[in-house]
Amino acid sequence: MKNPPYTIFIKHVISIRFSSFSLFILLALLSATKLCGQSKPADKPIIDSVAIATWPSLTRCAISPSGRYIAYFIDNPGLNSSHLVIVNNNGSWRKEYDNNVSGFVFAANDQIGVFQQGDSLHFRQLGENSPDRVLPILNFKQPLNDKGEGKGEWLAYQQPGSRGQLVLFNLMNHTEQKLGEVTNYEFDQKGTKLLLERKILIDGNNLISLQLLDLKTMQMTSIWMGQPGDQLSNNAFSPDGQQLAFVVTSTVNQDKLLSIWCYLVGRDKAELKIQDGDARIDNRFHLSESLEFSRNGNWLFLSLNAKPLNIPKPGPNAVQVDIWSYRDRVVQPAQSSLHNDHFRAIAATNGANFQRLETDEERLSDFSGIVGDAVVTVSEDSSWWVDAQHHYTTPRTYHVRSLIDKNKQFSFNGKALQNLFYSPYGRWMVYYDAIKGNYFSYDLNLGITHNLTKHMPTKVSNDSPREITKWAAAGIAGWIKEGNSVLLYDNYDLWSIDLSGRLLPVNVTKGYGALHHIKLRLMEDRDLSVKESSYTLGDTLLLTGFNVGNKHNGFLRQVFGAKKSPEVLYMGPYTFDRVNSQHSRHAFDNGMIPIKATQANCWLVKRQSASEAPNYFLTNDFKLYRPITQFAPQAKYNWLTSEIVNFKQLDGTRGQGVLYKPENFDPKKKYPVIFNYYEEITERLYEFPTPQFMRANIDVAWFVSRGYLVFTPDICIQPANTTGKTVGQWAYNSIVAAAQYLAKLSYVDSKHMGIQGHSFGAQETNYLVTHTHLFAAASEMAGITDQVSAYLGLLRNFESDLEYKEDQYIREAGQIRFGSTLWQHPEFYLRESAVLYAGQVTTPLLIVHNKRDFAVSWRQGVEMYMALRRLEKPVWLLQYDEGHHTMANNRDAMDYTNRATQFFDYYLKGTRPPKWMTEGVPASMKGLDNGLALDSSGKRP
Repeated sequence: MKNPPYTIFIKHVISIRFSSFSLFILLALLSATKLCGQSKPADKPIIDSVAIATWPSLTRCAISPSGRYIAYFIDNPGLNSSHLVIVNNNGSWRKEYDNNVSGFVFAANDQIGVFQQGDSLHFRQLGENSPDRVLPILNFKQPLNDKGEGKGEWLAYQQPGSRGQLVLFNLMNHTEQKLGEVTNYEFDQKGTKLLLERKILIDGNNLISLQLLDLKTMQMTSIWMGQPGDQLSNNAFSPDGQQLAFVVTSTVNQDKLLSIWCYLVGRDKAELKIQDGDARIDNRFHLSESLEFSRNGNWLFLSLNAKPLNIPKPGPNAVQVDIWSYRDRVVQPAQSSLHNDHFRAIAATNGANFQRLETDEERLSDFSGIVGDAVVTVSEDSSWWVDAQHHYTTPRTYHVRSLIDKNKQFSFNGKALQNLFYSPYGRWMVYYDAIKGNYFSYDLNLGITHNLTKHMPTKVSNDSPREITKWAAAGIAGWIKEGNSVLLYDNYDLWSIDLSGRLLPVNVTKGYGALHHIKLRLMEDRDLSVKESSYTLGDTLLLTGFNVGNKHNGFLRQVFGAKKSPEVLYMGPYTFDRVNSQHSRHAFDNGMIPIKATQANCWLVKRQSASEAPNYFLTNDFKLYRPITQFAPQAKYNWLTSEIVNFKQLDGTRGQGVLYKPENFDPKKKYPVIFNYYEEITERLYEFPTPQFMRANIDVAWFVSRGYLVFTPDICIQPANTTGKTVGQWAYNSIVAAAQYLAKLSYVDSKHMGIQGHSFGAQETNYLVTHTHLFAAASEMAGITDQVSAYLGLLRNFESDLEYKEDQYIREAGQIRFGSTLWQHPEFYLRESAVLYAGQVTTPLLIVHNKRDFAVSWRQGVEMYMALRRLEKPVWLLQYDEGHHTMANNRDAMDYTNRATQFFDYYLKGTRPPKWMTEGVPASMKGLDNGLALDSSGKRP
């Protein structure tokens, strides 16, 4: 069939440019064709392609130092627009800006706000309606905190010109100082220093000069002058701003040589620290441009790159054969990726100490940031193992190395460490041992190890039974008494632990979290970040809380050392702010850490629920909240509501899921239901499901708007080697029970229920269609169908077609949770291989699997397709050339959304099928005929 005219125009638009305007026109046309055969509700329109493509979102925000003013952005990627709004906190003054706005910052005196719009810098007088002061600029910079937010009293900008006059602007008193022409400039993180790079003409040569401006004294110091041909390629300030390191690239006899220089504030000039050709550098390596100071400023992390190896090429008659040996620690295709050409090293910032930290066998650990004078390196053993307690891990040997005293070394053999941090002054190293399920401290001065949590009445490992290895419940919260004690989390509460092991642990939150099923975390916390905060008795700790029962989120307050339980400031049916350790990590939106005004007891918070879009509120006490925004893009569409549904699982235990209903829900009607699942996802009850084209899972808002119910049950999975039940059986236990429960509800169309999942959820889908006939339609994307071939096969490289990576770990000890090899428990692997049970399938299946999938081999989708095709069962396979484990772009995601909707509409609503389902699309017509037109011939798929 030839393409209708509108599809020819669409292809023309795409071939020209997928711009915001052409995208809008394209989606409008797609929406107008009513591909899904769905009429709009009488009261409000459905969410269509245009709605998704133009859906606005609140993104960045800032609060002024006094809390009097708030700035926020409304971004619309589909229209390539960014809208800035500045308001005062009582709503009596407001200023808005459209298009190409970025980089907003409040001055410390609450008088002005500064931002860039295009090639202009705007100075907005706050609270007044006078015109902005607008300056043409090339660029501007300001000191940034660790969250990327502007801070301090200074900013600098370059005026247009051949080399760019640099102007330093004081945000407090609005004064300017011209600093001359520069080629580059950088603030240190504290905002106390400004580095200037200039070019100076001397004897006909353009030489690079570096100057450092002290912003407190306004003293300018010339710290370095280059030689002809020198170029600066990187620089870094120490955390305290007192040291500067930079990399110089010099040309010597047409060779590029790197040198690293350091400057200490107060000295006359920068000093050469190390350069290529230095005797301390093995001649097989050369310096790279990488630079990073340790947090105590004593050490400078460098990188060494390996020089190209002079490996002889095979002769023209050489036999080209790969020899795979059972002794190979890594399979042949992956061995090429093992060649390390990048090695970390360090240099002392004060002295000549230089050490290479890494070798091919020993790498710097993931916990590489250092406070004191030690690092941790790790070497992996060659095999996995399961111990008597069914802990399954890759054993590693960790080496604690003193950077000062080579005689102070300590190794942890056969360990699986996590959450490794150094105390503020570097004496203690704290880590979690996943094998023993406890936290330990290591005294770097005395070389002594202490088990910190063996006497705790609660576990510090994750409380979920779903993992084979018991990982930590959460990271480290902070430090006490100048780093001689540590704050740790169990699953629900906060504990104070003496690092010497002499004192018993103290429950800081008095067990309130465990008693009320509320996971408590420090408000500023983010899992696995480097915790530098230090607390003392009497400090007020602001906590976020997440109730794992009713899913309420909110804030609590605890005085450190108080005998009372935490004070509940607010807990309610919203999402404010949560960290990963408070939920199962499959969230729509985790919220936002409240932002405090630096000079006032005032916070800017973000609040949302399933039916309430995220909005900003101000609070002084976390009890009362004053709205700043009333953002409601969902209000003009047939939106949704969410509710918890409790049901009895097939094994008699309690099951739980979230039921999404359309806003115009009528209990007298019968609704089709789509089940979507992964593991435990009911934590999303009060999260706003921003509509998106389907890149993996179904979009809840899209389908509910069209008159579906969507149900997302928790699937509580435990390892097969301890329970005898595989993932599919656990999914069956939950989802079939949920379907049977919902089928009894008067408003559920029990004959028209469908299922859909992605990746792990797709594996569950494949199991379900081969073990139950409950569902009228099923769709899976990127799911395992054959555990044996997946266990014995290789995964492809993301960048190429090379299959190189083994994936046995994920079945033995990872998400699949068999806890055994294929030969120890073959029944697990066979039972979970849906392709072996394809003959039992009666449910039409839509498979989506892309050739470039790097997480699940696309052969898995092909196997299931070939099995069902041979058995003459209704099955379709979609493969997107640019897709991988998910859809790679909106164009493909939009197409997938429309096809999935057509598929479910036909089987669950009885609409006409599209031609791609009734006739297919020949390979010769790929990209020419999309087959999306509905078939009016009466033909059935």
